[in-house]
Amino acid sequence: MKNFLFFLLLLIFSTTRLLSETTVIRGIAKNAEGQAMRIITYLDQISYIEKTIARTIIGPEGKFNIQLDLDHTIFVFIDIGFQKGEIYLEPGKNYLINVEFDPDRSYFGSAEQSRIELEILSPSGNELNQKIRQFNETYNNFMTENFTSAYSRISKAKAEEFISLIKAEFTVQEHPYFKNYVRYKLASFEQFAMLKSKLSLAETYFLNQPILYENVEYMYFFNQFFSQFLLINSNTIPNEELLSLVNDTKDHYLIFETLARFSYLANDQLRELVLLKTLKDLYFTTGFDKLNILQLIRQISKQSKYTPNRKIADNLIRLLTRFSKGSPVPDITLINEDNEIILLKDLVVSPVYLIFYRSENLSCIAEMDLLKEIEKEFEGKINFISISADPSVDELLKLKQQRNYNWVFLHYNNNPEIFERFGIRSVPAFIMLDKNYQFLDYSAPAPSENLKDYLYQRAK
Repeated sequence: MKNFLFFLLLLIFSTTRLLSETTVIRGIAKNAEGQAMRIITYLDQISYIEKTIARTIIGPEGKFNIQLDLDHTIFVFIDIGFQKGEIYLEPGKNYLINVEFDPDRSYFGSAEQSRIELEILSPSGNELNQKIRQFNETYNNFMTENFTSAYSRISKAKAEEFISLIKAEFTVQEHPYFKNYVRYKLASFEQFAMLKSKLSLAETYFLNQPILYENVEYMYFFNQFFSQFLLINSNTIPNEELLSLVNDTKDHYLIFETLARFSYLANDQLRELVLLKTLKDLYFTTGFDKLNILQLIRQISKQSKYTPNRKIADNLIRLLTRFSKGSPVPDITLINEDNEIILLKDLVVSPVYLIFYRSENLSCIAEMDLLKEIEKEFEGKINFISISADPSVDELLKLKQQRNYNWVFLHYNNNPEIFERFGIRSVPAFIMLDKNYQFLDYSAPAPSENLKDYLYQRAK
């Protein structure tokens, strides 16, 4: 029996390996020697949680080499520091790329400041990234020339002429990912330009069509089409019924069956995916019971017949609960003023007010200046910890000494994942932790927002 189980597991493992192929990414990232390079993708394109799937340290002269096993085409980010570039990776392909890395922009900042360009040298010729870039240039040029504002309109004839030109030039390609990329980009265009009714769009692009979970443009169109879906379709499902279904129903199947009123949601797998998207949207909508929504999503996670939908449900639960009160705080390693490695949780012996900042950000400095007086009143009751996104500990020390800050300052240890794990996209950011190293308030007030009264309540 043991031998049988061993050979069964070996067969399953071998079959999985046969389905995947090794993809290699190598090249040069000048001025990035010693930096960490990561390959990041989305766990799914409903939750949009990011996951690092490969990493390496860039070597001398900026040389790097990363390998990963893929069984389908995926969209990823190549990340160095706080800079990201986009690329599509296919199973079994070897990519030679140049990365335009600028160390002077390697800091926590805006999306434009963090973008890096990737020059793909090989595979050359008719390669997926080149196809997508050529198509996007044509598409974006047309949009720039014809839509000068969100309220501008274009004649139906001109829009349809553009669609015909796109189809003639780009849909003759045999690459399945690219063909669907173009198809659903045009679907978004048809919706934006109001060339078709909602019903016609749904029947064309969803009814009896495969669900392309990994295709960026399919999922973009899906998310736009079904955004706030039940709220804007109150003629089919009245708002009173919707409130009752979401807040009072204990079985997700009742809402699932109600969605069958839409003829283009005849496919159970698609209908369930729409339900997940709908529940995510309603979670952030006033009047709907968050706890019950989470329970409905958990049911789908456990009961769904469709593996991709179960995974999305699991990811949504993680997304919607990861910073809620009582949730565990990520274990992170930081550097103190003496360049010693510190675990954040080791410093938590009482409630903690966390400040994520950067020294060159004037808003950060203004808030921490206000914190100086407040901090004195809560000595021994509240711990104050500032986490720096500066390029080095030197900037941290300089700012602290110049402005006479007396609380604990730590450096992010040149690990951007720390900000990702806390969901920090801009600074300053303020988070309150309890003494058990759990989230107390994910979005705590800034010092300029009546922080003193807030801390008195938390210090009891």
